[in-house]
Amino acid sequence: DDPMLVRVVCRLATVVDSVVVSCRSDQHDPFASALDAVDPPVPIRFVPDSTPGEGPLAGVSAALEGIDSPRTAVLAYDMPWVDPEFLAYLFAQVDGSDAAVPTGASGYLQPTQAVYRTERMQSVAAAQLSSGERSLLGALDELDITAVPADVVEARIGHRTLRDVNTREEIPGRD
Repeated sequence: DDPMLVRVVCRLATVVDSVVVSCRSDQHDPFASALDAVDPPVPIRFVPDSTPGEGPLAGVSAALEGIDSPRTAVLAYDMPWVDPEFLAYLFAQVDGSDAAVPTGASGYLQPTQAVYRTERMQSVAAAQLSSGERSLLGALDELDITAVPADVVEARIGHRTLRDVNTREEIPGRD
């Protein structure tokens, strides 16, 4: 069984030119080995999370450093059902806003499977972190977002794409 990270990176690699993995330093070697074994079709760069344990916003901020693409997909590695076509759709929805963020079936925005204008998100993340804010969801309040309604997510691909995995029993392919 491939680690979830491999599954997510391989799916993401079909719609982007490169992938940046933000992780703790102790995760680097196992993650790199797992990805080397499948040889993804795009370059992979690892960025150490400079403030481990500070939450997704800190990890996103670390990953955004050095990205020169105008738009960036942010994707949590615990979302193994991410659909590449849906990510492509999100990229197209960013025009005229700072981010395209899907709404889950529960009605909440899902910022860890979204597309952001890189420079704007870098700026907001840095400001939030320097003020002591650690919430990625809270950072959305500072962005002009295109919220993709839950019914559109369901009609386009279904909400499974937004589902995260919290236990090993939920991992695809496990008996």
